[in-house]
Amino acid sequence: MTAEVAAWRPGSGRNTIWELTLHLAYTRHRLLGRVGEAAGRFPRRLARPWWPRMPERPTAAAWREDRALLEGLQERLLEAVARVPAERLATRRARQRRTIAHELLGVALHDTYHAGQIRLLVRLRERAAADAPALTP
Repeated sequence: MTAEVAAWRPGSGRNTIWELTLHLAYTRHRLLGRVGEAAGRFPRRLARPWWPRMPERPTAAAWREDRALLEGLQERLLEAVARVPAERLATRRARQRRTIAHELLGVALHDTYHAGQIRLLVRLRERAAADAPALTP
């Protein structure tokens, strides 16, 4: 997928694929802390809670970097979950009803929802491109 497609916004106030990608990366960043891993500082500022800002210049290089960010955080999270003691997964954070294990399962459902959104955005972008009048020189 190109940076142009990832940055396409279907309408005012609607998310782009790029924004969803950063949101998924940020979710993993937060979960690393919940399983006891040092997550460090997230490399993007937030536009609103849980939603990092896209880069001001959405270039192909920036898109590659943000995809790599998501992939790297996903790999770190999987490795951390494989190492974390079961007792840690069974704990609840302060003022939370669900265990950390349940929070991780919730993220799997969260990801499924956003994966569906991304598929829909790809189709909408294809439709919009097909419906656009052909440019003539």
